[in-house]
Amino acid sequence: MNRLIVFDDFVFVDVTDIAKSLWGKEDLYVVDVDRQTEHLIESNYQLTNWLHSGTLRVCIEGGHLPTPSIDWWNNSEKIAHKGYIYVKTKDIIK
Repeated sequence: MNRLIVFDDFVFVDVTDIAKSLWGKEDLYVVDVDRQTEHLIESNYQLTNWLHSGTLRVCIEGGHLPTPSIDWWNNSEKIAHKGYIYVKTKDIIK
């Protein structure tokens, strides 16, 4: 089972198997992967119901994915060789 769920560059971490131990320590969300929706679990009763239903995943927030920057491509020295374009590593990692 994939433990990371990504919706629109936001990551949720599946904690269904340890959700009861995280209750009260982390905000827990029930996530529907097919519909790409999430709902905050506000009570222990809701948590118990979602865990017993077994149809959706219980998750915590992982955060936003970093937006890739393409400035390194525009500012790097490129070398063309046999139909491929190479970029020096020193230009990528700055």
